[in-house]
Amino acid sequence: LLGKKIPAVKALQRLRAIKTSEIQPVPLDIEAQFELIIDTIRTIRNLRQEANIKPGLPIAVVLQSDSDRERQALANGQDYIKDLAKVSDLNVTSSLVEDDLKQTMVGVTGTVQVLIPLAGVIDIEVLKAKIEKDLAKAEKDVQALQGRLQNSKFVDQAPPEVVQGARDALAEAQKQVEILRDRLNRL
Repeated sequence: LLGKKIPAVKALQRLRAIKTSEIQPVPLDIEAQFELIIDTIRTIRNLRQEANIKPGLPIAVVLQSDSDRERQALANGQDYIKDLAKVSDLNVTSSLVEDDLKQTMVGVTGTVQVLIPLAGVIDIEVLKAKIEKDLAKAEKDVQALQGRLQNSKFVDQAPPEVVQGARDALAEAQKQVEILRDRLNRL
């Protein structure tokens, strides 16, 4: 009697009544395609933020992948990408020419390169100044972490997890420096 009055209990009773043979699992391929689309949208949004592009401003985006399957999944999900990432012009391609890489923000999700052409969208000089500032900070972090790890007292006396954390932070900071230098060179 009580179970008939509580919605959660009623829902559970209905679920128990469903035969497990009637339940169809979601194909892994569809799930992987959906994840690719979501990751691509996330990458576009992150690149927009890094380039200080206004969130509501429609932009052009180029997606490059060598995989036919990925290009097809991105083409199938282009309406979602355009709507959720505020993309006005979406180009899904198998190859890039050198001119495609000039004055762009580039990100990667899986094996898909995401390019946002910046010409006419933002002030490139302002972005260069921001990247140079971020690069200087990242280089300073690398120097500080290298100094800490070169200090034999730190390495010998600190707990192993702290030393490993410093090594991981150094690797991350070095990767950040590499990414920022690459972005600066593309501008």
